[in-house]
Amino acid sequence: MIITSGRNSINAGFRLLLLLWTFLSMSACYSKSDVPETKIELSGFEKILVLPFKNLTMQYGENGIIRCPACGTAFAAGKVTEASGHLMTEHLLSFLRNNTHFKIVSSHRPITAQSESFTSSAPVFAEQEILVSAARAAETDWVLAGYIFRYKQRIGTQYSVQSPASVAFSLHLIGAVDGKSIWYGHYDETQQSLSENLFRLKKFLKRKWKWIKAEEMAISGLEELLKTFPMP
Repeated sequence: MIITSGRNSINAGFRLLLLLWTFLSMSACYSKSDVPETKIELSGFEKILVLPFKNLTMQYGENGIIRCPACGTAFAAGKVTEASGHLMTEHLLSFLRNNTHFKIVSSHRPITAQSESFTSSAPVFAEQEILVSAARAAETDWVLAGYIFRYKQRIGTQYSVQSPASVAFSLHLIGAVDGKSIWYGHYDETQQSLSENLFRLKKFLKRKWKWIKAEEMAISGLEELLKTFPMP
């Protein structure tokens, strides 16, 4: 029989909690975002055409799967609130104007392929051609285009929900000369309770143990992606 003193039991328990906290903190760093591992360095004085975020559910519906027209990545579709595109576009423009030296050329209309089906790789090439043409017409070096696949508002309060906020979008920077992807970012999240996913502890603490709104999730996700945006 092994007998452990009370002090040893406390120390052992403390060490166990410390190890658990370390594990959860490391695990919580995982994010449902996708950004390139390698940053592309720009001079900082390029001209960028910024298109407003496009709500793709208006064309492809709120059910099933929608593929990103700029890269083909699949996302679960969902309800998108009417003001979501404007909110995210304004936040994106504000970030670029306040944190970079790029010359920003903004457009009031999103530009996308209108007649292609997202069942093959063809729409990706069609979309890139349209984006490149828009950038050249605006006489810019790059074009930055965003797409919204899901922007579902929470049902409930910050302390209790029937349905949590759920957001999915992508953002792409494409060169006007060769049509190559310079940088991209994908974000896809449905908020979960801590009991559903302990690995989200760090993010849950950051959100002060509350159920957030879709706009809070979208802006937080956009800021997370823009941390890797290529800047001098």
